[in-house]
Amino acid sequence: MKFCNNCKNNLPLDSFGSDKTRKDKKSIYCLQCRADLARTARYAKPERGRSYSRFRRYGITNEQYNDLFDTQNGQCAICGTDKPGRNHPTLYVDHNHTTGQVRGLLCCDCNLILGQAKENCEILVSAIEYLNHWGQSSPR
Repeated sequence: MKFCNNCKNNLPLDSFGSDKTRKDKKSIYCLQCRADLARTARYAKPERGRSYSRFRRYGITNEQYNDLFDTQNGQCAICGTDKPGRNHPTLYVDHNHTTGQVRGLLCCDCNLILGQAKENCEILVSAIEYLNHWGQSSPR
C-alpha cells in the first residue's frame, strides 16, 4: 500500500506509476490523480503544447509561427479564409514532406486537399480540369 499525495488515499502499489528518482521507484501520485493533473495542466496552457509540437515537428518557434501568421494577415495561404476549421484553434503549418521546409499556414480543408492529392501537381491540375469540364459550383 502507498499513500497518494493528491487524493490522500492508501492504494495498492500497482495504482502508482514508476518514478526512478524516488527511493521506492513509484510516483507520489496515483495513476488517476497523475492523469487528472496532466489534463488540468494541458487545458490551462494549451498554447504551450502547440508551441512545443510545432517546434518538434517543423522546427519553428512560436515567434516564427506568429510572424508567418502576420505575413499572411491571419489567413489561409490558399483560400484566404481566417477560420482554421474542424474545431482547430490555429491555422495548420504546411510543409514540404521531402525537404521539411515550411511553406505557409493553411486552413484544415486546404491542408487536407494537398494531403489527399499527395502533394502531386498533376492530380491537382487534373482535378481543376475535371471541375472546368463539368462546371464549377458556386463558391462557399
